[in-house]
Amino acid sequence: MTIDFAILAGGQSRRFGAEKANLPFGQSTLLEMVVNRLREIREEVSPESEIMIIKKPESKVNVAGVKIIDDSSKKDGALIGVHTALIASAADRCFIFACDTPFLSRELICRMLGMNDAYDALVPIHKKGIEPLHAIYSQSCLKAIDLCIEMESFSVHSMLKRVNTAFIQAEQFCDPEIAFMNINTIEDYKRALIKASPNKVLIKNLNKRKEELYHLLASPEH
Repeated sequence: MTIDFAILAGGQSRRFGAEKANLPFGQSTLLEMVVNRLREIREEVSPESEIMIIKKPESKVNVAGVKIIDDSSKKDGALIGVHTALIASAADRCFIFACDTPFLSRELICRMLGMNDAYDALVPIHKKGIEPLHAIYSQSCLKAIDLCIEMESFSVHSMLKRVNTAFIQAEQFCDPEIAFMNINTIEDYKRALIKASPNKVLIKNLNKRKEELYHLLASPEH
């Protein structure tokens, strides 16, 4: 079984109000932190895997040494990103990640990579639900995805009901509160920054108006 890694960078986040992939995070950006984490894991367990970033054409993300794929679909949603990743990949499967999950669990990812391939999709599950943006999708999912898109049903959850989906109990390998921590609001960003021990100036200014925050984030000195 061959597998590639794909990070869904999307574009402008409606809930957050800015493009999350380029948010400063420690000495890099949020996206670069996810890429670097996956590079470490890839070198250890799957060196032949390619890392891809799936983004909208207008999105200004650029990470050296990573394949950038433009998702030119006029439709939005994670399912479209999964579709684009599978089409762009020459591998049997794609391990899909969101760009705003900076604390990925090496143990969980390695366990998922080591499981047998008797599934179309492999998804972590925990007491709060499932994590379809930390999941492995086979090329065999494309037929179900195409059907969902044709029906204008863009929910990944809906697609998973149409394929042979296996689940892995995430709590056995990680703390879900950390491994799946994502950033949808300014407060989420603040919590993630504090956990990562980042730039104190950023944290101090997180309670300012959003316009001021975005100006701060765009400043070269940060």
